[in-house]
Amino acid sequence: MSEPTVEEKFTVVLPDFTNEEVVEEFISVLQQHPEVHGVKRLLTRISKYQMHVELAAALLEGIKSTANYINGVRNKDQRKGDSKRSLRGKAATFYNTLSTPLLRMQCQTFGLNYDSFETVEDVVNALVNETVEQTVA
Repeated sequence: MSEPTVEEKFTVVLPDFTNEEVVEEFISVLQQHPEVHGVKRLLTRISKYQMHVELAAALLEGIKSTANYINGVRNKDQRKGDSKRSLRGKAATFYNTLSTPLLRMQCQTFGLNYDSFETVEDVVNALVNETVEQTVA
């Protein structure tokens, strides 16, 4: 006669679903017990829950973006485009492409002393400021 076997009951304690690491660990434990009735459905529902959380996060970003649009806040791509289109941005791009002899010539054009600046960035900033001042005035 064979010995009767006693099976342990498989119980589930739901994790904190805001912690992704804990949820992934919980899912891996569930996947180790596919024979337990209801585990497949639980895994499916967790998967759907995660999908809906991602969708909700995307919708929230869309809501924030729309609110910023209504309030006149420029997004990153718009600010980058504004910078490229602006006189200051175009002048900075132009002066950054020039070699040292050409920067010296530009400084002479605006009456600036090239050697009085410590770095090339300082020279470019001064030339940009002079360009903007003369154009706006």
